[in-house]
Amino acid sequence: MKRRFAIASVPVLVLLLLALLIPAALALANRHTSALISDRLLDAGRLASLTQEGLAGDPSRLRAELDAYAQLYDTPLRLVGRDGSDLHMAGPPAAGPAQAEPEAVAQALSGTQRLSTTTVWPGGPERLSLVVPVGHDSQVIAALVMEVPTEATRERITRDWLLLGGLAIIPAGLLIWLAWPISAWVVRPLERLQQSMDRMRRGELSVRADTETGPPELQGVARAFNSMADTVVSTLERQQQFVADASHQLRNPLASMHIAVENLEPHLMADGESREAFDETLDTVQRMEHIVAGMLAATRLEHASRAPDRAQLVTVPPASVAGWQAHAEHAGGRLRVDMEPAAVPEPAGGLESLVDELIDNAFRLGGARTVVVRGRRLPGDGAAHAAGAGYLIEVADDGQGLPPDELAQAGTRFWRSPRNQNTPGTGLGLSIVRQAVEDVGGSLELRAAPGGGLIASLRLPLAPDGSGPSRHASDGPGASDGSAAAPDEA
Repeated sequence: MKRRFAIASVPVLVLLLLALLIPAALALANRHTSALISDRLLDAGRLASLTQEGLAGDPSRLRAELDAYAQLYDTPLRLVGRDGSDLHMAGPPAAGPAQAEPEAVAQALSGTQRLSTTTVWPGGPERLSLVVPVGHDSQVIAALVMEVPTEATRERITRDWLLLGGLAIIPAGLLIWLAWPISAWVVRPLERLQQSMDRMRRGELSVRADTETGPPELQGVARAFNSMADTVVSTLERQQQFVADASHQLRNPLASMHIAVENLEPHLMADGESREAFDETLDTVQRMEHIVAGMLAATRLEHASRAPDRAQLVTVPPASVAGWQAHAEHAGGRLRVDMEPAAVPEPAGGLESLVDELIDNAFRLGGARTVVVRGRRLPGDGAAHAAGAGYLIEVADDGQGLPPDELAQAGTRFWRSPRNQNTPGTGLGLSIVRQAVEDVGGSLELRAAPGGGLIASLRLPLAPDGSGPSRHASDGPGASDGSAAAPDEA
């Protein structure tokens, strides 16, 4: 951002300098042109007086005066009579394109002098034409045409322009050199604010933006962000505390109810209707206990997700793989694990526990016979933040799967498939997995597997370079500490 700000500010500085230099250059050119014209008009007035006297007296002396002036100043002179004929020409003919305009000569012969409005530039014109009347009012007897060379004036203008440009280089270079520290001063608070927002997004709710540095406007933005963060944190803490308190308050009454219901068992009547009502009541109490336990687990997860991200190496310790295999054998199924190594941000609870939850769902809720856990890098240049780069973990099973309408609901809190209403569980497991993965910038997707069953895909970003230490060393079989969802509602 600093580089872009500095690059964007340089054209503005250049335009500002040009806005100052161009008028100054124009003023220099006009000043030198005016000085040249004023100087030569004085000479032209003196020569016009001599011409008036010479035409009335000795013409030879006049011609000598005009020839001497033309030779001394390299300025061709032409004396035009009232009939438009040349009375005398002094010096060589004008070599440049600048010649006296017939209209200017006609105005001079009528007693009116037209001043030159041409400005001399370094590139031209080579000569200026000055026409003055000889005589006054109706007594004008001729017109004196002076072709003034501009070479010396053009050289002076060029020299002054170069000097002006050279002097402008110093402040221009200073401004450009200051563009970087100025851009850093302006942008640094924005970068810090962005870093604070990113850290807060990743769960560091105690982070606040710096309000003491940078422009006053950005300090105001930082103060507004801090105020918003305080409000958000306060709201989240109140909500979390309410859920935790309500769950804790419900646990004791539910436990007492559970004991009370079980104590009724010896007093049941012998008919089957009493036993059915007892079992139904006990099952309802147990489900309520599971729901309360799930709410407490979700609350703990939300608190854990506020911890800073660390890097976790996608490898599964042998003990975990052995536990998963034992779980599969107990369910009468098989498990295959094939994971490529990669470093990903560690979600709350660790990837290992999330994978364990998804495998349990596949066997317990999906009725799977075979579950395959695969992990691989997604295409990309391997950089942590490259477009398309990331890590994909899939848990595929051959169980009963979910119909399309239930796939859209799976993963929401407390949702359970109608087929699994009597299976132990709270309906929170998959939503906890989804939340934990999304907290580190990942996503969870459920889709039907070809030929039946379910595929749960966990997409995780690669860990940034220089992340903290990983939780697990790569001491396990090529397995991975990742996850993908099992059948449905966890």
